[in-house]
Amino acid sequence: MMKGLFKLARHPRVTIAASFAMIGSAIWDLLEIPSKAFLGFELGAEHGVIIVGLVHLAKAFADLDEGAEKLEESEKAEKKLKAARGNASTSVAPSKSP
Repeated sequence: MMKGLFKLARHPRVTIAASFAMIGSAIWDLLEIPSKAFLGFELGAEHGVIIVGLVHLAKAFADLDEGAEKLEESEKAEKKLKAARGNASTSVAPSKSP
């Protein structure tokens, strides 16, 4: 579930849609178009800012999740390497002299 949400948050179309929402709501607010007559509620620039903020928050969580996964993978790899080094040092056969 979270992987799908993170993948969606990183999709370029989501970023573009959020950008258009922010730009549109800012222009709407700038021109002081009476949004209540069209939509039934007041639409302001703060709505676009909320959308962009949510998109960036989702991207940040996705980055945190990816970083945690990479850290976990590196810890596993380090444990395997230590185990391999430990086994290699104990299983060294004595060398034969000529």
